[in-house]
Amino acid sequence: MVQCQVSVERINKFMNADELDANSVTHKDNFEDPIVVENADFTWNAAQKNVPPHLRSINMRVKEGQLVAVVGTVGSGKSSLISSLLGEMKTLNGVVNTKGKVAYVPQQAWLQNATLEYNITFGKRYNKVLYDRVVDGCALVPDLQMLPGGDQIEIGEKGINLSGGQKQRISMARAVYSNSNLYLLDDPLSAVDSHVGKHIFEKVIGPEGLLKRKTRILCTNSVAYLSEMDQIFVMKDGRISEQGTYHDLLAEQGEFADFLVQYLTEEGEKDLVKYTKISSNRKIDYFSFRSYRILKLKTN
Repeated sequence: MVQCQVSVERINKFMNADELDANSVTHKDNFEDPIVVENADFTWNAAQKNVPPHLRSINMRVKEGQLVAVVGTVGSGKSSLISSLLGEMKTLNGVVNTKGKVAYVPQQAWLQNATLEYNITFGKRYNKVLYDRVVDGCALVPDLQMLPGGDQIEIGEKGINLSGGQKQRISMARAVYSNSNLYLLDDPLSAVDSHVGKHIFEKVIGPEGLLKRKTRILCTNSVAYLSEMDQIFVMKDGRISEQGTYHDLLAEQGEFADFLVQYLTEEGEKDLVKYTKISSNRKIDYFSFRSYRILKLKTN
């Protein structure tokens, strides 16, 4: 009886939820770049009057095949920016256009009560070569060897019989297997261990990964892979405060550099040490990072 009531409440909540506005994001092919946002304001609730937009004056262009990071402190608007590109927020004004098929990996993985294999292929035709590459890239091979039944194991409701990291990697694998054009990744490495995150970045997300020819936007709270990005957007208070390459933004010593200093202060430079181990050819970045931090602390 209780389960029935909970189910009815969920259905009522879904049926009474606001419809997504089809006009919030257009999908026209005559735009040169796969992501174009011009002078756009966004809100979560258009019915509320005299409430400032949650995202303001957003201007963003991402070229085909680029790997882009969106960074900022908690509450700065990173995830909301992803939601705006998905059409989940109301566009109050401006232009928002995406081209091609979109794959989205949320912070909280969503899984069906089905086999692990089905949660990856998700109704698409099974391609063993692609499937094996995706499973390896998303660091799922050890899990398949350990789980009873391998990829034929039945995943319980909401993935109850899996760890958070396993669920997130399956969610990532599903997106990669979909072979989409545009990938919106909302901090997908936050639920996995550092060595697993390194594996997934190198094998899937990064410049030499399975998605290297795809357009990728990665929201992240980590600094470990930022120098690998083609472009970085810095969010602050619902706005894009800075954008540019890693080295250009670091040289400007603005919001991006402040974000790095704050991160390093809070994390005790763990990620920078980890980053040096990950990419030995990037040691110069690490030392310039530390030099900036020392300078910053001396001048404040």
